[in-house]
Amino acid sequence: MPYSKTAASGLRVELLHRDAAAGLHTGAHAHAEGQLFAVRRGLLVLHTESARWALPRGCLGWIPPQRPHAAFGWQATAGWSLYAEPGLCHAMPSAPQAYAADGLAQALVERLLGLAGDAQARARLERLASVLFDELAHARSAPLCLPMPRDRRLLALAQDLLADPSSRSGLDDWSRRSGIPRRTLSRRFEQETGLSPGRWQQQARLLQALQWLAEARPVKWVASSVGYDSTGAFIEAFGRSFGVTPGRFFETQAGPELQSL
Repeated sequence: MPYSKTAASGLRVELLHRDAAAGLHTGAHAHAEGQLFAVRRGLLVLHTESARWALPRGCLGWIPPQRPHAAFGWQATAGWSLYAEPGLCHAMPSAPQAYAADGLAQALVERLLGLAGDAQARARLERLASVLFDELAHARSAPLCLPMPRDRRLLALAQDLLADPSSRSGLDDWSRRSGIPRRTLSRRFEQETGLSPGRWQQQARLLQALQWLAEARPVKWVASSVGYDSTGAFIEAFGRSFGVTPGRFFETQAGPELQSL
């Protein structure tokens, strides 16, 4: 399905509607504007040069101006993007980010979307966007990012782990495969991603689990496919990260801490 577009001074809104058969894969691209986006239905996964992001309903994603990224949609996907000229984005971070939207951010977004086509509301739109971006600049991040290492050998290792989320390999095997001493690998991996190798692997498993849950795969199958010894252990780990059980996540399209929009 094509995008429907609405233009405003300094701001541009695009509405996304893709059915399950069409899917979504944008390919790598960049925008001159900053991009704020949200999913109303389904799951959106974004790839940047430094991270992987999973965006369910209830979260806001941010891509700075000129930042290359690719988007993938699972199942039927619907949402919106708000594009803002660089001059309106000074309060926002220079790196991609995901946020859990609170009540004020939700209200500001809804008002912006409602006014975006009103040529008489130019100054009001810019003021609302400025308040929204200022709120998000101080908002908490959502646990939906998987940072990627920059080192060539560590990146190859991370990509192998993404390709096989059920892998039971640990530091000794990673050290052998990468040619990096165990202690050096652990230290360097954490320096480059902010996560220990074990915590990174768990985060990778949970983000892959989100994709399979979005496809309505059984929780037991998902737990086994991402390497958990038992469904109970998977449910416990999922709940610690997202605040809700896997079975309920897509019933509400978000856990309690990610609720909204």
